[in-house]
Amino acid sequence: DEMVAAALRHGVAPVFLATPLSSDARLLALAAHAQGYVYVTARVGITGERGSVDANLDAEVARVRRCFDLPLLCGFGISGPEQLLAVRAAGADGAIVGSATVRRIADNLGDPDAIVSAVRAFVRTLRLAADSAAPDR
Repeated sequence: DEMVAAALRHGVAPVFLATPLSSDARLLALAAHAQGYVYVTARVGITGERGSVDANLDAEVARVRRCFDLPLLCGFGISGPEQLLAVRAAGADGAIVGSATVRRIADNLGDPDAIVSAVRAFVRTLRLAADSAAPDR
């Protein structure tokens, strides 16, 4: 309650994680306070680049969607366009691509122009994939 109140006082939407380990009761309790979107973890474990998403992600997205009336964005292991398309096919509204973006920054430390170029090129591939996904929600 204190975190939600502080976030709202500062104009920040309270965004919560929904994991495969979250019970339905926990998700429903979070739904009473969540705003903006829900961060659905695409796997159990730690974040980082992966080659694929969990095979049961569609069932997990459907379970979380029953508890929230907010956009669902998947993260944890989303490394590129293939995973972005997989989370969209699983029913998510979008993807969060952190580690793969940070890697492009780290690979070009010391050269701000190269950082911008690498991130821009990477995000462009993600945008093309997102635009090709059916926006039927």
